Amino acid sequence: MLFGGLAAGTVMFGGFSFQQIGLLHTTAGNAGFITGMYLVMVPIAGMLLGQSTSIQTWVGVILAFLGCGLMLAGMLVSQWPSRRDQTPVPRNAENPA
Repeated sequence: MLFGGLAAGTVMFGGFSFQQIGLLHTTAGNAGFITGMYLVMVPIAGMLLGQSTSIQTWVGVILAFLGCGLMLAGMLVSQWPSRRDQTPVPRNAENPA
């Protein structure tokens, strides 16, 4: 029982620590959504342990993963440089462009 408690506490400490580090690089809303993805891992872990679940649960799992993917895509797109960020080339007699 002591070993199981130490193992669970170590895993929780790691998860909370990584979440705090992640908050430095994203918004609180994104971090909250990712934290909510812990709930999605429960049916997947249950399946690995031989338990079954309903189709509604799997629909929820798929929707949650799609939402996480859309959130990641939005973060990546917001990092792309725009044309406004490019340095303009000065125009002069040598470069009339």
